[in-house]
Amino acid sequence: MYTSGNSYHKGNKQKPDYDLKSIFRDFRSDKLDVYSDSLDKIKKLVQDMNLTTSQLRNVFNRVIREDTAMGLQRVRPLLAYLAGRNRSKGVKFFLDSLGEIIKDIRQNEEVKDFRKFLEAVICYKKYYEKK
Repeated sequence: MYTSGNSYHKGNKQKPDYDLKSIFRDFRSDKLDVYSDSLDKIKKLVQDMNLTTSQLRNVFNRVIREDTAMGLQRVRPLLAYLAGRNRSKGVKFFLDSLGEIIKDIRQNEEVKDFRKFLEAVICYKKYYEKK
């Protein structure tokens, strides 16, 4: 569950207090209020994230090339590579969490939902990015 005041991304050693899998699950909901709440959680998440929009776009560009659940599985090594290159534990946790979501994707419809989810993350990250 995400709660405000998450300082993990800024160097705190505590485990982040959000669950990206549950945010993704809520994002896929047909219920308007649940979907809307997931967008609010994404907004809060990206405001503290040390991952740049261009880094997220690199992941997204790879994700949009994959049309199947199996194809999406091939993105997981890229996430591991980016996490390994980044020194921020918050970024590593976020990328690992994306990898865990991908690991659970089995149907092609979920691939489309994951693309939309990642696109929403990028959109809000760009909106809140400090210039």
